[in-house]
Amino acid sequence: MAKKKKQQHPHIDKSPVRKRKAKTWIQTYAGTDIVKDYRAHFKGVDVACAVRELQEIGYEFEQEYLKNVLRAEAVRINQAHKRTEAKRETEQDNEFQDDNFYFIAGHTSGGAPYGVQWWEMGLEPWESELDDDEDIVHFRDYDLLGKRETEYVNNRLREGFSEYVETHGKLPGKAEQEELIQTVFSTCAGGPLHYYKGFLATYRQIIKKRYNKCVRDGISPELCVPADSKEKDTT
Repeated sequence: MAKKKKQQHPHIDKSPVRKRKAKTWIQTYAGTDIVKDYRAHFKGVDVACAVRELQEIGYEFEQEYLKNVLRAEAVRINQAHKRTEAKRETEQDNEFQDDNFYFIAGHTSGGAPYGVQWWEMGLEPWESELDDDEDIVHFRDYDLLGKRETEYVNNRLREGFSEYVETHGKLPGKAEQEELIQTVFSTCAGGPLHYYKGFLATYRQIIKKRYNKCVRDGISPELCVPADSKEKDTT
């Protein structure tokens, strides 16, 4: 006897009802990440759908915010595809990982695996340690930027340095350098960059020519000593 085909229910478009409710919801909205909050309020809505529906009910996005949201979503989707591909490639001949274990140290006498699970590493199954967590997907690494964006960031760092020297008449100290860097990193068009202490050495190389130019333009070298450096005893 032939099996009966499972009856498929027609897809119901809930967007008209959702948008009608959203018009009321948005009147009292006071958050700072409307796409994220829209998705949290209306379950099952992806980023593209949330953006489209908000625009359809008349919400006007700040272009910088919208660009960051869409880029972050593109990165997330790309990472998801990479994880799927990595899983497909590795699970065929990888005896040390599976959907539950990041590392399989061995097996019990009954054949059950034991070792380090994915959640213990703070990762989703088959997620690379180098992937950004979904909640902080906006944060990127300077070292992984493309050539064009690297130059853009470097130019902004140089401009911030020049403005500081022009205002204060000296090089910024370590604390001021970190503040200048984080100001640039937090406002990148492609999404905020992750700041790490070791970047200070890179920063000093980036602004080195500006420092030399300050000296050539007549700014007294002693005024260009970082504020946190100690003066030498000349007595």
